[in-house]
Amino acid sequence: MILCVRVEQLRDHLTAVGPLLDRHERGDLDFPTKASAWLREAEATLTSLRLPEDAAALASLRAEITKAGEVARAGGDAAVSPRALARRARVTAAADALAQASARLRERVLEASARLEHFEEKLIEA
Repeated sequence: MILCVRVEQLRDHLTAVGPLLDRHERGDLDFPTKASAWLREAEATLTSLRLPEDAAALASLRAEITKAGEVARAGGDAAVSPRALARRARVTAAADALAQASARLRERVLEASARLEHFEEKLIEA
């Protein structure tokens, strides 16, 4: 039963990635914040599904988004405002984080689906 719940909840999170990437394509200034919120929600789901390693990986991706802005602000070019550099760095880090996180979630969905199919075959055999 937990495998069915796992597949369903992780697929729900994956369906939210498309609208987030639409925000990125439109140049929405809230994209990094929304991406961090999505990561936080997915992290909580992974924790509740007893996948702490994956939850920790998503938490580190959230940290990378924050760190990217701070690093860009500290080592910025004098010709470009530090705020603009930080914003660009956070947007780039958020897009990368979403790609990595969604790949990780897809892996977990595929693993759980494969296990479900195996159990289904065993039930049919019985």
